Amino acid sequence: MNTQHQVFQKLLVRIQRLAPLPTAVVHPCDSESLRGALDAARRRLIKPILVGPEAKIHRVAKAAGLNIRGCEIVSTEHSHAAAEAAVALARVPIALTSLGAVAHGFRCDCSTVARARQESTQVTNATPADCREP
Repeated sequence: MNTQHQVFQKLLVRIQRLAPLPTAVVHPCDSESLRGALDAARRRLIKPILVGPEAKIHRVAKAAGLNIRGCEIVSTEHSHAAAEAAVALARVPIALTSLGAVAHGFRCDCSTVARARQESTQVTNATPADCREP
């Protein structure tokens, strides 16, 4: 086992002693993003709050055979609205962090994240530099 792997294993052991962190998962409308959020929830790392078009999230879950029962869903019309809703959740603070979710990279409205960073210190893991087109 390499050193980097050992470091992450030790970190996971320490984190699992804590309560799962309420986390807004932005636009989990592909199987990889949704599976990642559910895997993190299964490991008790996060308590996912799925933010995006509810019908689309349910379709993706069904098509991928993923069980989202028990996950809170904040329904929005599209990905930009999902990003804004996640920022609002983080500011409340209902969700202490927010995860961007698109299959091939982080996609968001950079101005939304930049504005949130200026208005709130609770958005902890997204910066304008993180915004890339997939």
